[in-house]
Amino acid sequence: MKKCWLAFLLAAVLLLCTAAAMAENAGDFEYTVENGKATITAYNGSETALIVPAALGGSPVTAIGENAFMGCYELTSVSLPQGLTEIGTAAFAGCYGLTVFTVPEGVTDIGETAFMNCDGLTSVSLPGSLLRLGAGAFSDCRALEAIHIPENVTALTDNPFPGCAALTQITVAEGNAALEMRGGLLYNRAGNELACWPQGLAVGKCAVPAGTEAIGVNAFTSCDGITSVDLPDSVTAIRSGAFRFCNGLESISLPAGITVLEDSAFEGCTALKTVTLPQGLTAIAPMLLRGCESLTSVVVPENVTGIGYNAFDSCYALKRVYLPAGLTQISVFAFYGCDSLTDVCFFGTQAQWDAMAIEDLNDPLTEAALHPSWHVETDVDLPEDLLRIESQAFADLEGGSAVRVPSNVEEIADDAFPSADGENPVMFIVTRGSYAEDWAIAHGYTVWYDQP
Repeated sequence: MKKCWLAFLLAAVLLLCTAAAMAENAGDFEYTVENGKATITAYNGSETALIVPAALGGSPVTAIGENAFMGCYELTSVSLPQGLTEIGTAAFAGCYGLTVFTVPEGVTDIGETAFMNCDGLTSVSLPGSLLRLGAGAFSDCRALEAIHIPENVTALTDNPFPGCAALTQITVAEGNAALEMRGGLLYNRAGNELACWPQGLAVGKCAVPAGTEAIGVNAFTSCDGITSVDLPDSVTAIRSGAFRFCNGLESISLPAGITVLEDSAFEGCTALKTVTLPQGLTAIAPMLLRGCESLTSVVVPENVTGIGYNAFDSCYALKRVYLPAGLTQISVFAFYGCDSLTDVCFFGTQAQWDAMAIEDLNDPLTEAALHPSWHVETDVDLPEDLLRIESQAFADLEGGSAVRVPSNVEEIADDAFPSADGENPVMFIVTRGSYAEDWAIAHGYTVWYDQP
């Protein structure tokens, strides 16, 4: 048995040494060879108009490796050889001097973020041989205005064009079985999932077409010009990062039928002031509303049992959050940086609150005033048809009294009750979303709830 292990270790060492020996240099290129085929792994030259050789060290060049030309900002043009089949992840990322790029026929795969931050790129020609266009392949190519997707590109798992600020025209080759254009928008062939809303067309109020069932991964990412979005009732899923970094987005109407709201869907939407989370949710995804700096309150739906990590991280203006009775888990960093959070409204029992697992770095939540819904004996029960509470109406109310204020009340004088700063102040029993709730919290009173 020991001899077998020794043989295995020797073979492993030999394999590593052989792999290391494959690393080669030829002029300004670094490359590796596997099965007689060369992959370029780095370029150390300073050419502006570069012709990539068809062979290195006698082996045909078939792939541009991961990060191979990353940051070669001096390049203005690159000619790739015939025989190339793959352009790897981030291969030309940050080459902002490139203006025109032709991918040769024979290439079947363009990796994730392959041309990310090629800010000067205005035109790209993709070959008919292309099968896969990776996630964010042309992300943040801000000058790119139009692009044609060949016939054989299969279904996209992610938007290849987020952050392409000038992009107004996407075309799909006739006969493509996976993708189609609908009203200038890129969809899957079934027409039920929006893959990309071109950023150059994303201005002001955007209305997603009826029949759309899902907003795809990063479909609107970095669409700064959007101020509001109307989603049809047919939408049931919003994928990861769908509206990430839409900095101008102030409002969005989420249909009640949405049951899937994935991580980072609204991350970095700094202008978003309000959002009504759908009742069909059972969990709040990680980073869902992270960095939504203008958001002031959030109602977590009643069927939610867990809040993911960083879900509301850095929501600096968040003052009030409503938590359902069935909530059992609040993950690390969920409310980190929510330094304006003053009020936590919880609709469960004392035992449920005590049993809740609140992970570390949620100090803004645990240090805020807790407004629970467990039973409080009512001392003053005001009539349901009451609309206004006049000045000094209850100024002499005994300290510590619990007053139930009906939801119909529309106005309360500032001095209607004894000051909240006094000894043993009055407590208020209110309905969520009522005028009385806002008034009592704004005036510093303890608030309890008589219903979720």
